[in-house]
Amino acid sequence: MVSPDGAWRQPDRRIVITALGAAQILAWGTSFYFPAVFAEPIVHDTGWPLAWVIGQLPGIGWQVGAIIGANLIGIPLATVFAPLVAS
Repeated sequence: MVSPDGAWRQPDRRIVITALGAAQILAWGTSFYFPAVFAEPIVHDTGWPLAWVIGQLPGIGWQVGAIIGANLIGIPLATVFAPLVAS
């Protein structure tokens, strides 16, 4: 943050940690409860079985997140998928 005199100063860690914690709680709650709240409309609109919507869509989201995360930090995708290929 920049103070009124133009000097750089770090933001208060308590504020940053509180904001990050609140964001994590909201993000987790949203991703956890999303399928339960929106499952019926998704099943109705797409015709997919309820088990796919409840069980598979979150799993696909986690897999996509793992692929994107691995690419961002430079882990080869072969390493990410090695456990899946071995089984």
